[in-house]
Amino acid sequence: MKSNLDKAKDPNLSTKEFKELLDLQDEYVYEALDLNEPAMQRYIDFLNTQPVVEYYPDENELPEVSVEKANNNDHRAQFQQAYNCAQAGDEAGAQQWFRKGAENGNIICAFNYARNLTDEQEKLNWYKRAGFKGLAEAQREIGYIHYQNGNTDLAKVWFGLAVRRENVNALNDLGVLHWNEGENELAIEYWQRASDLGFEMANDNLRNATGDSLFDDSSFESEPVITPGQISVSESSTRSRILIH
Repeated sequence: MKSNLDKAKDPNLSTKEFKELLDLQDEYVYEALDLNEPAMQRYIDFLNTQPVVEYYPDENELPEVSVEKANNNDHRAQFQQAYNCAQAGDEAGAQQWFRKGAENGNIICAFNYARNLTDEQEKLNWYKRAGFKGLAEAQREIGYIHYQNGNTDLAKVWFGLAVRRENVNALNDLGVLHWNEGENELAIEYWQRASDLGFEMANDNLRNATGDSLFDDSSFESEPVITPGQISVSESSTRSRILIH
């Protein structure tokens, strides 16, 4: 009998089989599905026949209507209330609304809620709610947590998922991982890709790695590092890579 990982690599997967494997929320199975282009495209084609799920607040909604809808578990309106609280400096209120939105399926609320948690396992669990739905920013943060804990295999999985969704931070991160493992050419390749996209830290790493500046130059780190994410979630994630059904 085939393992779930072997099944995920089958290019002839039906959309039903793809969805069943996706719902397992297993990192390695998820990665295999993500790399299975024929099955992935078939599933995306199916998603494109379904109603689009909106996560951002409705900018045209009246404030009183938004409050009423938020109290009736509308996750987009709950996102709006979280934003309003954050703008007013009410961090606790923002967290409460982000959590409510996340509990009702809003992956961007889940991401923002996770960012402000202190318990690492709880943070990871909430990031995964967004990461397994294809939010690149969350995938990068999951990779960072695994990296910090010394699990480079899972860090590579999640950074790779984020890279395939054009997350430039994750490109730099993969460069660091490969550099630390002595795979310098591969590291430079990732940093060059990130540099081409305007990521300044990758430029610093390239200058150090290629000898264009001295390693002891105080302007740069002597060793490349991965830093915690300071991410402003945008609407950059494409429908083709957010798997929501």
